[in-house]
Amino acid sequence: MKTKYILPVLILLISLQQLSAHPHMMLTSRCTVHMEKDLIKGITLEWEFDKFFSADTRFYYDQDKNGIYDDAETAEVFQYAFSNLKKYNYFTFFRVGDKRFTPNNVTDFTVWNIDDETLAYSFYIPLDNFNGNELNIAVYDYSFFCHVSYDEENPVRLDLTDCTEKPVFSLEENKDYPVYYDPFAPMSDLSIHEKWRPGLKTFYPTEIQIEY
Repeated sequence: MKTKYILPVLILLISLQQLSAHPHMMLTSRCTVHMEKDLIKGITLEWEFDKFFSADTRFYYDQDKNGIYDDAETAEVFQYAFSNLKKYNYFTFFRVGDKRFTPNNVTDFTVWNIDDETLAYSFYIPLDNFNGNELNIAVYDYSFFCHVSYDEENPVRLDLTDCTEKPVFSLEENKDYPVYYDPFAPMSDLSIHEKWRPGLKTFYPTEIQIEY
């Protein structure tokens, strides 16, 4: 299959991330929080990509050029232009108090064209073992290859089943729990630093704060 010989744009550019200090790709993120009986069961992230990544992905993976990704095409997008993000925690970071954790796995990956210039991904992150009443969610690329922004009009949606109370959410830059990164680290270094040391730069993630 020809796609096995084509290095997809996302994998290629992520592997070249350290060649430049500024973002080369942009995506807009929306988050749906799924709750059942007052417990968070998981989140769905929906990403809209810039027109350049969208065009390349359509060119390589919509092989019949009908504007729709069938099961086989979706599987190829997942394998060659998404699964590598597992090394980067799918750009998704959870925080409870001063403790951060990252997704173990994702499910229900889909891809579609929003319009002639915009491609979107959607995927589900299960949180079956979470039983707290507060959760902070941040979506960012700590390699700073990809610029991530939250949708301005509708960044968070709530999907509630048998809940007695409606959670509240806010979107805030977190100055209390920064992360640190090494702009000169080698490409093989996927470290996430939570304590500052000389040579590291400081980043304040914007978090979705859910309380209920």
